Amino acid sequence: MEGSDWGGGDESDEEVEIKDIPSLMNIVRKARLDREKIEAVLRFVEDGGEEIAYLAEKVETSSLDWDLRGSC
Repeated sequence: MEGSDWGGGDESDEEVEIKDIPSLMNIVRKARLDREKIEAVLRFVEDGGEEIAYLAEKVETSSLDWDLRGSC
């Protein structure tokens, strides 16, 4: 994901694999821009494997926390 800065240590965001819901939620909470949140979700869809099945459930319970304002 070009230009993202999820605040996650020494690894570049291109190397970060988001394979589980807790990792995704941690990155989304740290993301400063809505674009970064969207990129994290897209990365999770690519890397998440079977965990993707739980994404809809988690989004329903967390959508109020995400506060997407169209700043993409």
